[in-house]
Amino acid sequence: MKTDHFLKALAILRGAELFALLGLPAGSLISARSLKLPTTATELDIVLRIRSPLGQEYLHIVEFQGYLDLVVIWRLLAYMAWLGRNEPGLVIVGTIVYLTPEYDVGDSILATIDGQLVYHWPIRIVRLWEQDAQSALESGVLALAVLSPLMKDATPEVVETAARLVLEQAPPDQVSDLLTILVGLSENIMPAERLMKIVGKERLMQSTFLQSLVNEKAEELAEEQIEERSQELRMEVAQLREQIQQQELLRQQELLRQQELLRQQELLRQQELLQMLEDGLLLRFPDIPMAIRPRLRQLKQPDAIRNLNRALQQAPDLSTVQQLIRDAVKPS
Repeated sequence: MKTDHFLKALAILRGAELFALLGLPAGSLISARSLKLPTTATELDIVLRIRSPLGQEYLHIVEFQGYLDLVVIWRLLAYMAWLGRNEPGLVIVGTIVYLTPEYDVGDSILATIDGQLVYHWPIRIVRLWEQDAQSALESGVLALAVLSPLMKDATPEVVETAARLVLEQAPPDQVSDLLTILVGLSENIMPAERLMKIVGKERLMQSTFLQSLVNEKAEELAEEQIEERSQELRMEVAQLREQIQQQELLRQQELLRQQELLRQQELLRQQELLQMLEDGLLLRFPDIPMAIRPRLRQLKQPDAIRNLNRALQQAPDLSTVQQLIRDAVKPS
């Protein structure tokens, strides 16, 4: 159950009526706001600026805990420390409002070393399911009535009574928003359709809070679509890059194949020319020494073989042939 938005909106609309639930001296509410920490993406649920009955101003952080977070107490202490640094002249108080038992991680931080307790940091908490729903209705406090679906012994009848209280007692400019919050908080007690039949769908549609939820949801969907499209584009770019790399690899392989083919052709041509040269020498000089053949094999360039062949054709005797071959294979 995602209730953060509903509870923040309730605190902003009717923050002063939460004083009794929070259990601290409070004369009047100066302001109620949701606050984002500037250096992180963290958003504090609600910060109440309160004036006590004797006129002392202080800040009260209220963290509504509607999911399991094993470090929520540490988070609250960090929020208090941050506010304390930025508002050094004010007392900073923090309260965790646990919505259901499965999200309750306690009311203190215990630090032990070798079994010895060295620190005990208590934190103010409210376990909402321990509050009595019927008593909340009988109090006539609208904020508590709207919270009653999360309290002990909440029933569809409790929700219906809370809706009637809102319709009868809330200022006209808050009715639609408070009913929208009530619908959101009572989804586990009764179907939203049943409650909307009681309060009227048209009245809910007038809620500026509901419109803000719709807009926020639309923005989330738009961001999701943008992210999905970005992922698709990243995948397309990666695939294109892979195709280009594959094509380049194939091109390099084809180039190497062509180079190897040319090398083989060159080698074959060299062997053919050498064979022709040897055959010509054997025809002219049948008693040519066998040691000359390995020397001829040292010739690698077809042009050098052709030049030697032309020179050998003019050689008058075997000694001239041997000298021409020695000169041809002599290192340059």
